[in-house]
Amino acid sequence: MNTQAAFKNVLLVEDEVRLASTLMLALKKLNLNATHVSTLEDAKARVSDESLSPVDLVLLDRMLPDGEGLELLPLLKALDTADNSSMVLVLSAQGETSDRIRGLEEGADDYLPKPFSLEELKARIQALGRRAQKLKSIHSPPQSKDSPSEELWTCDLNNLKVLGPKGWISVTQLEYKLLTNFFSHPNEVISRDDLLKDVWGFQWLPKTRTVDFFMSRVRKNFEKDPEKPTHFITVRGVGYRFDP
Repeated sequence: MNTQAAFKNVLLVEDEVRLASTLMLALKKLNLNATHVSTLEDAKARVSDESLSPVDLVLLDRMLPDGEGLELLPLLKALDTADNSSMVLVLSAQGETSDRIRGLEEGADDYLPKPFSLEELKARIQALGRRAQKLKSIHSPPQSKDSPSEELWTCDLNNLKVLGPKGWISVTQLEYKLLTNFFSHPNEVISRDDLLKDVWGFQWLPKTRTVDFFMSRVRKNFEKDPEKPTHFITVRGVGYRFDP
């Protein structure tokens, strides 16, 4: 795939000088326009700078000299729109299963433990590029020509909003992808494993409550009574079902 088309501006957040130099060369070989910073403060300044082109891929180290790299994720979420959104690939020596799960639950799109090969890094970036392009191509659920323009469960990709029983609700990219996955399969039971693969892009399937955590947020936003859901139904021992 054309990785350059998927990611026009890459931000590398890495404080190890040698590794940063190697990664910058690798990104150059992928024809990616990359900027390097070595601190959390500089990373926050770069992604927030409206005078510069938006960052659409962040390669993020966790152990930075001025803080935990994951602290950048809430800021990226706050800045996300359909036209200005960032995919995040964490590159960290903290590679235990619990570390990876934490990174993904806090909003990272992928997590690659150090040390890693440049070939695997390339493959991960290309996979994220495919996901980014797929997300941008997602449209509203099919509607008949006679349907009203603001029918329940209408999706607004440009502003990352979904119309539910409580009105228009702003969502994150991951929530949008999760919701549209359900909307594409109404009244069908979708397993947690399938959601982890299709929404989060897991190749390995750890024991994690990631799906349940996100579903609780979805219910809070879209169910009139989150404790007694009528649209996002738990199918015990399997997964979830969306009932329009």
